[in-house]
Amino acid sequence: MELHRLTVITNDFHMTQTTLIFDWIFSLSTSAIDRCEKCSIEYFTVSNQDMTDEQLVARIDKAHSACEDVKTKIQKIKKFSQMAQFLFIEHGAYKVEFLHSRRSQLDSLTASTY
Repeated sequence: MELHRLTVITNDFHMTQTTLIFDWIFSLSTSAIDRCEKCSIEYFTVSNQDMTDEQLVARIDKAHSACEDVKTKIQKIKKFSQMAQFLFIEHGAYKVEFLHSRRSQLDSLTASTY
């Protein structure tokens, strides 16, 4: 599949993390010379509604922490094959045995926004 244009829409509090991830993924090489430089990505935010101020602060804090984690991964993962390995084998969101324990690690305020 060859993408030329991509539009990403997410909450204000997710945008920094989302931009980091999408820009990173679409810069990864599948080989030494293959890069997805043809794809243009547009980012749009939607308002952070239906959350209390406390919930929003909790989500902003979580997103900030996630950005730091993404920056660390960007330094380690340079190829698409490495990303696939991480995403489908190592990433907690896709490992069924860790889904319940991971959610239970969230504080109740942040968990209430999912």
